[in-house]
Amino acid sequence: MDTEAKVAELDARQRTSEHRIRDLENDLRDLRDLTNAVAVTNESVNHLKDRVEELHADVKQLSAVPKTRWETVITALITAAIGAVIGSLL
Repeated sequence: MDTEAKVAELDARQRTSEHRIRDLENDLRDLRDLTNAVAVTNESVNHLKDRVEELHADVKQLSAVPKTRWETVITALITAAIGAVIGSLL
């Protein structure tokens, strides 16, 4: 192989390598952008998780109120019924 052919081969290899490096740099840039987007999404999901937990606690508290009210109403009705029965017996 003469010198000119070797230079041509090395030149072709260099161009190929430079093209591959540019592609890898672009891929790395895209990967960094994707990593940043995932980090932002993760932060948003964590915030939503916290809000859902707060809402769950609020719903639990609100659902306990009617239960307490019904227990009070039933107790009052039973007391009134017993009082009426005792009153009618006297």
